[in-house]
Amino acid sequence: MKFRSLLVVVVASILLLAACDSAKKAGAEAAIKTAETAFSAVSGEASKYVPDQAKAVQDSLTAAKLA
Repeated sequence: MKFRSLLVVVVASILLLAACDSAKKAGAEAAIKTAETAFSAVSGEASKYVPDQAKAVQDSLTAAKLA
């Protein structure tokens, strides 16, 4: 349950970052870094138990960095 809550927080953070404009780039980059750090803490377990969701989070993080 704790893991799912973390995934929800990470995905929500990424969606919020997508709404940021270029004037808030530094804040967005910091939020992406925070999301990456949070996800890296659970990514090994996530890949074992919920691989599709783990891949979705990783893809979202990658997309947020490219945006």
